[in-house]
Amino acid sequence: MHTLVWILSAIFLVNLLVVGWLVTLEFVERRRLDREIKQVDALWRYLTTPLSATVAWGARSRQRATTVPSRPSQPAGKAWIGLAVAASVVWVAAVAIDPAGQRTFTSAGGGVSPLVSPELELHRTGVSSTPGVKAEVTRVSPQAPGQASSHASNPATFIDETVPATVAAQPNSSTAIHIEWDKVPVATGYAVERKQEDTQQGWLTIVKVQEHVTAYTDVGLDADTTYFYRVSALTDEGAAPPSDIVSATTPIAVPAATDVTAVATLDTIALTWTDVADETGYRVERSLDGATDWVELATTGQDVTFYVNATLSPGTTYYYRVVATNAGGDSAPSNVASATTEAPPPVIEGVAPAADTPPAGGLQAEGDPPAPGGLLAADAPAPDGALAAPDPAATDVIDVATAPAP
Repeated sequence: MHTLVWILSAIFLVNLLVVGWLVTLEFVERRRLDREIKQVDALWRYLTTPLSATVAWGARSRQRATTVPSRPSQPAGKAWIGLAVAASVVWVAAVAIDPAGQRTFTSAGGGVSPLVSPELELHRTGVSSTPGVKAEVTRVSPQAPGQASSHASNPATFIDETVPATVAAQPNSSTAIHIEWDKVPVATGYAVERKQEDTQQGWLTIVKVQEHVTAYTDVGLDADTTYFYRVSALTDEGAAPPSDIVSATTPIAVPAATDVTAVATLDTIALTWTDVADETGYRVERSLDGATDWVELATTGQDVTFYVNATLSPGTTYYYRVVATNAGGDSAPSNVASATTEAPPPVIEGVAPAADTPPAGGLQAEGDPPAPGGLLAADAPAPDGALAAPDPAATDVIDVATAPAP
């Protein structure tokens, strides 16, 4: 409407310029004609100057008088043509601003009703004014670009008791869309139709429900696909005209859950898991009890199936799980895998390390501290003063670490 008004305004301005030009030409032409007429009048007066004749016997003088011809009638002028064109443009603009489809008339009862042409009524309601003729018209409600995924029809601009006033569609998952509509008082049931985007297939009736049902969930759909829906009320006379068309797009399907294993080495635990389809990355989570307080450790890129968790506390059990992700969302968590880091070797208080034990046979190894009194460890005296080893062979053993070289 705004574009039409601007176009008509431009045409009107052009006509005003044309009218101004024609008026100017008319003014110049009139000035030229006035000038020429004045010259003709002067010449005529000169040629027709009154002549007087005197008669001897006293006759009276007679004057020859002539009548100056009147000026030729001038044409109506070009300005009137321009004014007529401008008036027609104004009338066209008035009709465009108040089209016939928007005019109203007052009935005998005083009510105001829209004056609608039969073609416009057919476009709006889908029902021809001709008796016995029924036409089906699709009325697509406007949708916002990029919008999320719910598209609801606008309220009808006309009152039709056989058409649901509003219809809404909302995706429930990557394979299901939920449709709701307003109840029709005269309906004995409803038929829900579906049409898929970018297909040659027409409208397909997917379900017929009873009159008290005003919602339906369409399942088994393809992920990342746009579907169009409309609802028709079923009455005693048959199927009523369909509702406005609504659409909804199923989101991308989330990946399947993966399977993870954990292996500990010293203070490091290595994780590996199976790669799943349609993922764009993985999220690794850890817990100390395997049930609560899951903490995100890292996220990996696509098709990465391992992760190493290092510098852990020794002798501690850790629990892990992995979640696959993509644009559609997160998969279910994987199984919980656990591993325990190795503990340090135990230290027994009061026991010498294995490296300080004397060699077998009672010989003192080089570098060992001597026994009390300079005796060998095997020759330590007993409480009664006797040697602990009375065998003479044992007393003849020489300390190899302190014996002089030959």
